[in-house]
Amino acid sequence: MDKEERRMKLKFTPAYLEKLEEFALSYHTTRDELIEKIENCLEDLCKYDIKKAIESGHVSMEEAYEDHYWLPDVWIAGFSVAIIFDELYKEDCLNWDDYFNYLLKQC
Repeated sequence: MDKEERRMKLKFTPAYLEKLEEFALSYHTTRDELIEKIENCLEDLCKYDIKKAIESGHVSMEEAYEDHYWLPDVWIAGFSVAIIFDELYKEDCLNWDDYFNYLLKQC
C-alpha cells in the first residue's frame, strides 16, 4: 500500500457536497476535482495553520501555493477562468478534528 492509498480523506457534509456540485456544474468542472483541489491545498498548510484550524474550526488559504485552479478548455474572447479556494469551516466537514490532527502528524 503506497502513501496515496493510506492518505486520510476529508469528509464533507451532504449540504456542502451539494453546494460543491452546484458550483462545479456552473463552472464546467466536477465536484471530485474541486475536492481534490481542496485536499491538495490543505496538505500544503504549515504546522501553525493546521493548529490554528484545529483550534478555530476555520482555515483560510491566504498563504496557499496551490489555491488557483485553472479550468481547462475555458477560454473565451481572450479570457480564461480560474477557481480560487479561499476557506473552509468545520461545520462543512464530518471529520475535521481527525483530518487536521492527521495533517499535523504528517508535518
